[in-house]
Amino acid sequence: MDFLEAHSSTILEFFKVAAPVLSAIFAGWAILTSSKWSKTNHAYNAELKIMEQACLELEHSYNVLTENGKNLPPKIDRLCWLESARAIERFLEFEADISFHNLKNLLASRKEHWRHRFYVVLNDSLLNNIGYFSGDNDKKIDDQSAFVVIKFSQWEAGQDDPLLNYSHLTAEDMLNRLDRMPASGFYYYLKAKKDGWPF
Repeated sequence: MDFLEAHSSTILEFFKVAAPVLSAIFAGWAILTSSKWSKTNHAYNAELKIMEQACLELEHSYNVLTENGKNLPPKIDRLCWLESARAIERFLEFEADISFHNLKNLLASRKEHWRHRFYVVLNDSLLNNIGYFSGDNDKKIDDQSAFVVIKFSQWEAGQDDPLLNYSHLTAEDMLNRLDRMPASGFYYYLKAKKDGWPF
């Protein structure tokens, strides 16, 4: 008599008891896994909406300051500067609420886009004039709003510059990695630099 014949009733009893227990364990695991995935998916979608609103705040800030890009540089208007600064502050609050890595990266990219647009607008000689900011009382730009907007337009201290990945390249390295390109002036500049022209 082999082992299975001798113990078939014991094995059958074991599976009668074990099957419901294993089924319950598996069902519990499936519910927990599904619930965790659902919570993560819900949190991701909530942060995605926050990120979208954050981007809208930067667009609003730029548009109110420049009147939808019509006033470059921005006109001296206290309310426009105030609202622009407030929108930037709302953006910063939303930015702090983002925890998913890929959403942080996407938001950082959008932030850099808008930072550059502000920088270009604020890099006008008119804004180098003290009179732009010290005008009469009813039009005078609020110091705090000017600070917030101008600070936003600057490169953040400690921010990694992705261009540093190429800082080790010489003119010859660049030439070897590029075919003749649309910006041919750059190609010829690199060639001259490689040949020892003093630049």
